[in-house]
Amino acid sequence: MDNIPFDRWYASYLGQDEKEVAVLLQDRLSVYFLLAASILESTCFAGKLSADRIHPYAQSADALTILETPGTTNAAEFFHNHYRNEANYRELMHEEKSAEFKKLIDTDYKSLTKADVVFLLLFVAYRFRHNMFNGGDGVRTWLQRHFEIELCTLVMQALISAANHKA
Repeated sequence: MDNIPFDRWYASYLGQDEKEVAVLLQDRLSVYFLLAASILESTCFAGKLSADRIHPYAQSADALTILETPGTTNAAEFFHNHYRNEANYRELMHEEKSAEFKKLIDTDYKSLTKADVVFLLLFVAYRFRHNMFNGGDGVRTWLQRHFEIELCTLVMQALISAANHKA
């Protein structure tokens, strides 16, 4: 096997531009996000996170406990308000559709159930992971959403800890 630098290999593996991947890997928060996303997928979704698996997981006892983690309800309120804005919603969703997510965004935050709030948090983290390379604007634009990336990472950490009962 040739000794290929990791960033070049990773870009090839992902089918992405080498320069974009190099920028991503130089940003500590994005590396934390990538690590948390990988652990979340393997720990909570048996390695197969998909949009249709989010709702059932959001109703699980483990997932519901994340609302006791400091910062998660603030993140949920932020995401709820942020994605009520149509431009922000389109940027998150691109060509994807989710009637459930749209319904939650259109509902008054105080009317959401705990499972709804967990779904909202997990769905946003899922879309952020997808948008890292598939969002159309590239990695540099994705990295400009530093605050949202930080919130998604916090949510994923809480979900992983809850699944491991270390919250």
